Amino acid sequence: MYFLATETVQTVSESIEKVQPIDLWVPDYNLRAPRSLFQSELARSTNMTLAVLAVSRPLAPNIEVYASTDALKVMASEPAVWVFNHMDFSDPLVVGAMAHRLGLMLPRFAAMAELFRADNPQLANFTASVGGFPLDRELLRAGNKSAVVQLFRVTDYILSELEESLVLFPEGGIHKKPSDYKNKISAITDTAMRIARRNKVPLMVGGLAGTRMLALKMPFPPNRRKVGIALRCVYGHDELPK
Repeated sequence: MYFLATETVQTVSESIEKVQPIDLWVPDYNLRAPRSLFQSELARSTNMTLAVLAVSRPLAPNIEVYASTDALKVMASEPAVWVFNHMDFSDPLVVGAMAHRLGLMLPRFAAMAELFRADNPQLANFTASVGGFPLDRELLRAGNKSAVVQLFRVTDYILSELEESLVLFPEGGIHKKPSDYKNKISAITDTAMRIARRNKVPLMVGGLAGTRMLALKMPFPPNRRKVGIALRCVYGHDELPK
């Protein structure tokens, strides 16, 4: 559901021409100033956020958090880039429920652009109202300049102007995981590290376990299972490789 740009973005004119951008619910999204977007289309709705948290309340008692003191200190005191592995559409909900349970400010999150299509403005408005913003992974992979620039403008605004944390899922998709999947992130992209470095904020690396098909199993007690979140590794912006 949530995607990040690939490790190396190369501008290849032929590739760009072949990629068809998603028709977003906000015309000329990549040309809009972040301040304007976050004061209108990307504004978080307090009522909608509280409603979603209420729906997720049955999940909260089943979240087991394994956190280092350093990770909790960073998450509670300053904006940071939080990166997690990605297993299910419910992953952002789980991270949000965890943050709410720990008394942390709710983070923003990158969501696939398909959730923000112009032909489904209701879904787009809902996703934006709970903290999401669109990421057109195909344009980013093709090196589309306006998409790449807007990604950094938006993430800069979240971290440095709004002073809110940012959730990214660098694995890019909830594809089927192998049987020996370790429930931890396989790789941190250069893009995630660059976002942290340019905003001089820490990078917190987390792991999710037990979220696969969670939305279907959560409401039914016989099927309810524990969800694990590990918050262990924190890197200062000056510790990240360039």
